[in-house]
Amino acid sequence: MNKLLTQARQLIDALRSLNQSAFLLGGLGVQDRCPQALEPPFIREISDIDLITPDQPGSFEQAMISIGCTPDKQFNLYQGHARQIFKTPGGAKVDVFIKTFSMCHTIPLEGRFPPGEYSLAPTDLVLTKLQIHQANYKDFTDAAALIIHTDFHDPHRGVDPSYLALVCSRNWGLYQTLKDKLEELKNLELTGLSAESRECLTSRVDTLVAALDTHPKTLRWKLRNMVGRSIPWYDLPEDGVRVEEEGQV
Repeated sequence: MNKLLTQARQLIDALRSLNQSAFLLGGLGVQDRCPQALEPPFIREISDIDLITPDQPGSFEQAMISIGCTPDKQFNLYQGHARQIFKTPGGAKVDVFIKTFSMCHTIPLEGRFPPGEYSLAPTDLVLTKLQIHQANYKDFTDAAALIIHTDFHDPHRGVDPSYLALVCSRNWGLYQTLKDKLEELKNLELTGLSAESRECLTSRVDTLVAALDTHPKTLRWKLRNMVGRSIPWYDLPEDGVRVEEEGQV
């Protein structure tokens, strides 16, 4: 068991004792949902704890302080309504999204915080990984582990093509990025991946792409499609600037 994953679960348990909720994102979220991610060829070094909370920013920050975490006061002062940063007593960085996950795209999570679980559902974790316009090898490896080794089509325990298709049918920009990243994942040389796992990944990616393409699209999606890629469809979170608003219909 990854020591940082154990610490993250203990932190979440401590927050729950104070009536606050938090769920793992990132590499630890993948490892929580997919034990195979703790083994080759998917295992990787993780140094931060990434969380999302559906709770209010003020009460959540106070709870984190109460369990011994040190807030980044300057960051939290200016960004704390949407994102907060802490250090655990052991020195690990904790990066917290407040209510909404928003990076290159905003991922809808209302009603998708699973009671009793330590992490978001695999489908939502895949979305957070493949919404990144400049996804890296670690992002693809995490997504591959979830796609191959969780219960495909299961809306709670695995990657659900129908839900991914529904979300992308309402958001043209997310559809473009997710489809691009799925195609990149399909063609990426993942070191140490067995032939059987490669075949499984290819088949399931094809299923996901087909679901994205065939699901009926909203009027907003169709209108945005007329504009196409002549203007950016993603955000650059490192710039702190919203490139294009892609709302829900």
